[in-house]
Amino acid sequence: MNRARGQKVSKSLKIVASMLVATCVSPGFDQAGARAQETQTPLDEFPFIVMCKVKSSYLAFHLSRVTKDHTAIYLASDNMVGKITLHGHAEAVGGAGGGNCLGKTLDDLRASGQARFVKSQ
Repeated sequence: MNRARGQKVSKSLKIVASMLVATCVSPGFDQAGARAQETQTPLDEFPFIVMCKVKSSYLAFHLSRVTKDHTAIYLASDNMVGKITLHGHAEAVGGAGGGNCLGKTLDDLRASGQARFVKSQ
């Protein structure tokens, strides 16, 4: 009788184990994605690079920081600085220099191909 109980327990464990394996390898289960969502920072909400044409040059403004109020600060060569919020428009800081990025929203920058995001692996 003990053997029969052991076989039932063993069979139950095999069923539970196979269910766990099926869940973990199913297309809808993404452990890495779940972890990435948990560790998302305000930096992840903004493009890493914004490309702008200023006069006759193309500049790559890189994301430098995001403030408490979710304003992203971007830097380019020649000490050019720009900023944008999640729902606001791109602005030059400390003078002109934003070129064809000025006044655009993040959606506008994405649509025009000027916003580049870094994707986690």
